[in-house]
Amino acid sequence: MPRIFTHRPSKVGIFGNSGYGKSQYQIRATLASRSRYKFVFDHKREFETLANAESCATCEEMDASVDSGWIVFNPHRMFPGRLSEAFDFFCDYAWQASEALAGTKLFVADELALLTEGSKPIPLCRVLEDGRSVALDVILTSHGANSLHNRIRSQFTEVVTFYQSSKPALDILRDEFGFNPDLVAGKEVNGQRVGGLERGEFIARSEAGRFQGGRVF
Repeated sequence: MPRIFTHRPSKVGIFGNSGYGKSQYQIRATLASRSRYKFVFDHKREFETLANAESCATCEEMDASVDSGWIVFNPHRMFPGRLSEAFDFFCDYAWQASEALAGTKLFVADELALLTEGSKPIPLCRVLEDGRSVALDVILTSHGANSLHNRIRSQFTEVVTFYQSSKPALDILRDEFGFNPDLVAGKEVNGQRVGGLERGEFIARSEAGRFQGGRVF
């Protein structure tokens, strides 16, 4: 009998220049998520403190953390200097664990362009493209969507942008997600930026194509 998938996936991409609030948005969204299990690739060691969750550096430690609901992976001990390899490993781990666990799961990673190096890593693509089958949602950040492979970009159901100044990044926001670049970056008038998002402000586009603004600080 064919397997019936009832989970409606949530795949959030968060973009913006450094210091404008995208990591804070991701952290708040993760903490607010009602997912039973949260798999966090924590190469910057931010969630360890914020979630009051002990970080894990081995498979055994991650297995032992599952019951807590937080699987926070610090990759630097197992994969020193090899972030892309570590990320592929963690994507595989989260997928395999999600197959065995009931309830909704969440996969979280920051600085996605650094972790994928512009490629289309199969472990992440499986999480994005087939996560519905194991009730695995995602919240991911990167400086600009243009730095990500289009196979990754095409999977986002919700896009959140903070201020961005790169024309290629703004072009992707406009052409693929329908954002107005002038509302994101403002315009240059007499050598000065006029309008656009200030620090802490964002615009979010829902799966239905509706836009809403807000701020994290």
